[in-house]
Amino acid sequence: MSHKFDAKKAAVLDDPGRKEFLNPEAILDMLELNENSVFVDVGAGTGYFALPAAARVSEVYALDILDEMVEAIRSRAKSDNIINLKPLRSDESSFPLAEKVADVVFMSNVFHELDDHAKALKEVLRILKSDGILAVVDWKKEETPMGPPVDHRFSELDVIEILRLNGFELVETKEAGPYHYLLVFSRLRE
Repeated sequence: MSHKFDAKKAAVLDDPGRKEFLNPEAILDMLELNENSVFVDVGAGTGYFALPAAARVSEVYALDILDEMVEAIRSRAKSDNIINLKPLRSDESSFPLAEKVADVVFMSNVFHELDDHAKALKEVLRILKSDGILAVVDWKKEETPMGPPVDHRFSELDVIEILRLNGFELVETKEAGPYHYLLVFSRLRE
C-alpha cells in the first residue's frame, strides 16, 4: 500500500459525483447501526463514511495511516460540530484502540490495498466485540470506468475465503452500487 499523501486521490475521495456510484447513506442503511453502536472506519480517508456514520451511532473512530487524512477528518468534524468522531492515526495492522471496543469495523476500498491481510484481520478481531461485525466494501473484480486496475482487486469469493481463513464467517452479501460489493462478516463460531 502506498503510504504517501496524494492530493489528486484526496480530491477524488471528496468528489460529490462519487455518491452516484458509492452512496455512503445507502451503504450505512444496510448495516445494523444504532445510537449505541461503536463504529470503526479503517482507512477512513477524508471521512466519506465516518462523518455520516457519526449521526447514527454513539462513537466513531476514523483510522487512517496518513496524517493529512486524519487532519482533514478532524477539521471537518470540528466545522460540522461533530463531537462523537475521533480521527486517529494508525498503522495498517495496529490500531490505537482497546480490545473488543467495536460493534462495527468498516473497510471501504481498503481490502485491495492491504499489504498483509492476516495481520490486519488479526487486529480487526482484537478490537471487534464478540457479537460485532466486519463490513467490507470494495471494487468488483471487473472493468469499471474508474478505480484500481482489475488485477489489484479481489473477487467477492476471494475476500470470503481470506476472511474465513482468518477467523470470520460470511453473514451476508449485498450490492453497494454498480462497481462495489458489500460483504458482512461475524467472528467464526466454534
